[in-house]
Amino acid sequence: MNSVRMCVARDELELLLKHRDIAAGPRIPLLFYANKMDLPGALEPSEVGMELGLPALTGRPWQISASNALTGEGVDEGVNWLVQVLNKRASASSGEGSSSASAAASAAAAADDLDAMRMSPTGGVAA
Repeated sequence: MNSVRMCVARDELELLLKHRDIAAGPRIPLLFYANKMDLPGALEPSEVGMELGLPALTGRPWQISASNALTGEGVDEGVNWLVQVLNKRASASSGEGSSSASAAASAAAAADDLDAMRMSPTGGVAA
C-alpha cells in the first residue's frame, strides 16, 4: 500500500512543482512530514525522499521531518527548519526588499502559533 500512496504523492508533487507560482520561485522551501513513523513498516524519511524523487530537486531547499500527528512528535523540528531557512534567506537578501523578511516573520509567527496550540486545553482544536 505504501508504494501506491508514494506514487500518488510523487505525481501530486510533480504537479505542484509545475504550477506557475511555484515554478517561478525555485528557492521556495519545501517541508515534508513523514507521518505515522510509529507504525510498523513505516518508511524511513530517506526512503520517503527517494520515493518522492527529492534528490533530483536542485536549487530548492527541502526537508523531511519524521512525525507522528497524534503525539505532535517531529512537528517542531519541521517548523524550526522552515523558520531557519526563511531567516537565512531574509538576512541574505535584506537589501533586496521586504518580501523575504515578511516571509521569515510569517514563519516565526507560525512557530509561535504552534506553541500556543500546544498549550491550549483543546490542543488547538476548536471546542
